[in-house]
Amino acid sequence: MKTIHSNFLVLVILILSLTACQTEQQHAQNEITKQEALIEDESDPEAAEHLIQQYLAYASMNPEDGEASARYLYRAAALQYRLNNFDAARSSLENAIHNYYTHENTPKAVLLLGDIYQEKLHNKFASSILYQSAAESMPSLAEEAEVAAMKKTGFGPVTQRLELIAGNMYRDSTGRVDLRLANDYITGTSVYALISPEAERVPEFLYKAGETARTIQAFGKAIELYDWLLERYPDYEKTPQAMFLKAFTLDNDLHRLDEARAVYEEFLAKYPNDEFADDTQFLLENLGKSDEEIISSFGAQQAEQ
Repeated sequence: MKTIHSNFLVLVILILSLTACQTEQQHAQNEITKQEALIEDESDPEAAEHLIQQYLAYASMNPEDGEASARYLYRAAALQYRLNNFDAARSSLENAIHNYYTHENTPKAVLLLGDIYQEKLHNKFASSILYQSAAESMPSLAEEAEVAAMKKTGFGPVTQRLELIAGNMYRDSTGRVDLRLANDYITGTSVYALISPEAERVPEFLYKAGETARTIQAFGKAIELYDWLLERYPDYEKTPQAMFLKAFTLDNDLHRLDEARAVYEEFLAKYPNDEFADDTQFLLENLGKSDEEIISSFGAQQAEQ
């Protein structure tokens, strides 16, 4: 009887929690609808900016509500576009496509993103990769002018274009990385993975892009790329190495030690027999220590022996 009573209470609590969550979502959507009515004439930038923040907040707080969140992210991007905040619009669209790829708004989001890269951010390479990826992966966009035009350019497959950049990133005479090509590779890979997430070689390119980002000291971007691999491609052969490199970047480059500790510990829990397990254990034990402190600890250990 006690067990039945306890189970009933748990069920009641779950129902109440779900109801409260739905009520909060509905309230947020009602507030958004009210704000949308205020900017119908599109003449009040301040009201538009307030609505953008409402859209973004909803998507952040309710990622599980894919139907509404994808729609709001697209609307946020459209408003940001009208306000000439093109990089913010790019970010909103990429968030929508990445997290809600199967939503009905995705084709529109892809086309608007291509326009932003080509006409507003003047990144012809990224836009060409985007349209070419769409031509390869999104049959519904095959008749769109920009996508159809990619079939007539004579470009090789996206993978060939990315490989060509990777092969030319390092200057033979100096061994230094060409920053322009490195950034093209990172951006091109990100766009390819965004538009064609099921393509066979996407994990390989994401891993290489993470390495490239670390090389040019774009450490935040490297973390983003490693997270992409960890989240979407957990079975890729180099995903464990990506987790190790994420932890090492947080530790050695960004000095975010608490975050690094958590990732080191997660790595050891998931991959205790990996070839990097010993290195991870060493780095975890010496997290936050200076080189002098580590050397000193070696001396103390040898003295004890």
